[in-house]
Amino acid sequence: MRGAAGRETEYLVTNGGELPIGAPLLGKNVAWGAGSGIVSSLVGLASGIILGRMLGPGGMGEVSYVLWLVGLVAVVAGLGLDHAYKRFLAELTGAGRLQDARALGAWTLVRSGAACLLAATALWFFGGRWLTGVGVRSSSIAVLYLSIWGSSLIEAWVQGALRFRFLALTQVSRGLVQLPVLFITTALAGADGGCLAYAAGNLAATVPWFVFWLRRGSLPRMAVPPELRWQVWSYAAVIWLGSMVSYWVWNRAELFFLERWSNAQEIGFFAAGGAVAALVGRGPALLTMPLQTHFAARFGRDGLSGVRPGYMLSTKATAALAVPIAFVCAVLADRIMGLLYGSLFAGAIEPARIQIAAVVLSVVLAPGAAAIYGVGRPGIHLANNALGVLLVAVTCFILVPRYGAVGAAWARLAVG
Repeated sequence: MRGAAGRETEYLVTNGGELPIGAPLLGKNVAWGAGSGIVSSLVGLASGIILGRMLGPGGMGEVSYVLWLVGLVAVVAGLGLDHAYKRFLAELTGAGRLQDARALGAWTLVRSGAACLLAATALWFFGGRWLTGVGVRSSSIAVLYLSIWGSSLIEAWVQGALRFRFLALTQVSRGLVQLPVLFITTALAGADGGCLAYAAGNLAATVPWFVFWLRRGSLPRMAVPPELRWQVWSYAAVIWLGSMVSYWVWNRAELFFLERWSNAQEIGFFAAGGAVAALVGRGPALLTMPLQTHFAARFGRDGLSGVRPGYMLSTKATAALAVPIAFVCAVLADRIMGLLYGSLFAGAIEPARIQIAAVVLSVVLAPGAAAIYGVGRPGIHLANNALGVLLVAVTCFILVPRYGAVGAAWARLAVG
């Protein structure tokens, strides 16, 4: 089919009509993904500033540790189904198998929901015992987990359906609720209130779109073909293992070692530095947000030959953007930290500089990871991350007890 400019354009058919599967769709999704990422980064940064200003490094450290630990539970209890759903929804849509794509939504919701209820029950009754010394109630931990589960499932649907404009709207909804609620609840209930504010933001980003998902008929009573079920479970199993390993390697596992061998203040320093570093890398990383589902759709249509051009272009673009931005921000880290968090966070300046360097490495490698997952070969990434687990444990064991947040930052850079 030819577009308005007379050029050949490929289309995929979805429940919402035809979408151009090549450059037009990728360009739009990059733009919407960028908008979503910018909003998400700003909301995350503003939330950290509120926590730091109102609770100090210690209180911010407590909330950061709870968020990290609940996120780990979400990965373990998720069984990899949200990632599998996102990937196969994109591939099935790209192949024109719309009925199978819709049926997969109901199949995923039932199984993921059952695992979620078990995990939430365990957190409700035992979460407080696992977090002794942290001022957060078990009920708040369970509510936070439920909100994270719902948010991850909705984001999987939005990305798998290649409708990234919805993803941007979810982030706006989250910010409009989370920031004012965070200001109020931290003043009233400290770290416990902070965790509830994050849950409120997740729910605001989830509930409206979940209702929309149901009304669009995305959950019909149709059976998923046995062959597809086997493919989804096989992919989910590898993704599940890979996600647990990846979470430990890439999602600040250093917090675990800081909590064990240091104190909440050092956790706050490391978290504040990591927030600034993440914001620095967010710009170049925004280019990679739609890549996994785009690669999956192209792979479903054209095989590996359809994936290579986008991979090469995105890798070069992220490298060209990441390095100069990171250099400038590392030089100005002392001023940035003082402006955002105040003088109490002077101990976060050096961790911020080190983590900025680590973010550059991860951003440049992101398109390759998206391509690996998009073509259905997550085992490669799993093997790589398995080595990272060992490296994180060894470096943190050596550096964190002696150097605190700075040692944790060097451990992060060593993993890359």
